[in-house]
Amino acid sequence: MKAQWNAWLLSAALGITAPAIALSVAVPPAIAQTSPSGSFSDGTWRITVSFSGSHTYYGENLNTGQDIYLSGAQVTGDNSRRIYTWNNAGTRYEVAWRPGDRDVIRLRVLGSNGRELMNRLLYREMN
Repeated sequence: MKAQWNAWLLSAALGITAPAIALSVAVPPAIAQTSPSGSFSDGTWRITVSFSGSHTYYGENLNTGQDIYLSGAQVTGDNSRRIYTWNNAGTRYEVAWRPGDRDVIRLRVLGSNGRELMNRLLYREMN
């Protein structure tokens, strides 16, 4: 009896006695976006972030036309939230981005004394 039980267990484990039913589901490949890319705006500020060898930041005040270009961000955070920081003469420009919410960034600008000068949510511009 024990030999029959062992044979049954072995055949069940190998799928001999019960045919396996395999389902095939076609899933499109996911394109992993590892950093923010594109233009984000709140109607007053437009920030364009890109990566071409280094992370670049182009910020523009849509009311005054004042702009700034920065490159070489320091990247911190984890897989659920990344912070890209650019420095310009002591002023820090931070873009916080969540890969799970690719259409929103948080822009923070901190003065050389650490005082927060700006803290805004910006939304991806849809062309």
